[in-house]
Amino acid sequence: MVSTSRSNPNYWMKLVKSNIFIEFIDVTLRGCSQVMFQNNPLTGLLFFAAIFIGAYGEGHPA
Repeated sequence: MVSTSRSNPNYWMKLVKSNIFIEFIDVTLRGCSQVMFQNNPLTGLLFFAAIFIGAYGEGHPA
C-alpha cells in the first residue's frame, strides 16, 4: 500500500488551518451535516446537493 500525503487524515485539517476560505467551507459543511449527527464535510456537501436537487425538482431553486 502506497501512502501519500493526501491519504493522511490530518491533511484536510492542515489545509483548513492554512486558509480562511477553506475553513469557512469546512465549518459550513460540517454544520449542515450535523443535522443528522454526522461530523463530516463530505456528508454536508451531499446534504446540500440533495436539498438543491429536491428544490430544483419542485421548481423552487432559490
